[in-house]
Amino acid sequence: MEPPYANEAFIAPNSLAFVDGGTHFVAGSAGRIAVFDVTRQAGPEMYHNLKAKAGATGMRDTSRIMALSVSSDGLLAAGSTNRNVGLFGNSGRGACETTFSVAGRMSKVTATRGSGITSLAWTPDGRYLLVAERQSDGVHVYDVRNLLRRVSFLSGRNAKTTQRLGIDVIAMREGCEVWAGGVDGVVRMWRNPGSKDGEHVPDTGIKMHDDAVPSAVWHPSGALLATCSGQRLFAKVDLGDDESSSDTDSESLSENEQSTIRQPNNTLKIWDFTPVGSEVVEGPAV
Repeated sequence: MEPPYANEAFIAPNSLAFVDGGTHFVAGSAGRIAVFDVTRQAGPEMYHNLKAKAGATGMRDTSRIMALSVSSDGLLAAGSTNRNVGLFGNSGRGACETTFSVAGRMSKVTATRGSGITSLAWTPDGRYLLVAERQSDGVHVYDVRNLLRRVSFLSGRNAKTTQRLGIDVIAMREGCEVWAGGVDGVVRMWRNPGSKDGEHVPDTGIKMHDDAVPSAVWHPSGALLATCSGQRLFAKVDLGDDESSSDTDSESLSENEQSTIRQPNNTLKIWDFTPVGSEVVEGPAV
């Protein structure tokens, strides 16, 4: 097999996902998906060049692969900033089985205008694929048996931002739950995605932070939830016309300007949901 890289260019990964119980991981970059063996100190053992001409079911995409997720059956889903999704067998080592775009036909009720896939997740049974985009208030739900039709749309995520806000799925006794944070600091939950056609509003929401929540991840036991918050903030400085005061303005902000600037809330929290739900650890995000 030819070496995957014919030059010394640095290729930055935009997404990572462990597969096969942690013995391998998959990296997505601009127009490329590579599979690595954690026991080898070398390059990828195989890769998919998405910039090459694709066949009837192949995936051709020159944009960045921003999201990866593998199902319980070893089906790897890869999502790009061009709003395309490709499915690869054998945890990413197999050929591309199918590809589709989330920019397909949508009903007026659940129409959404996202600008690129940022997060993917499978339901525990491997039946439904969840697709989240930037600048989109919801999550697409696709049935793996018919990827040309979107089953439902999890609305009300409050994620109209270019920041990457992830989603997580936790198995429950009666199905599963999808959890996702919003720019308002609220983490919302949708129960059993795919059980409703069309729009699926949140089943509950909890105010957990005072800033955007890019990640809310459950421990497999379902007892602990880890959330983090924060976003990039810019100081708004009013540059006056008076040249004599320009030096002073550039050195420091006035008291009024400092009071109007929102303080960042960059925190990492661990929440205990057994039995009543109480916060047990709080500290600054690393």
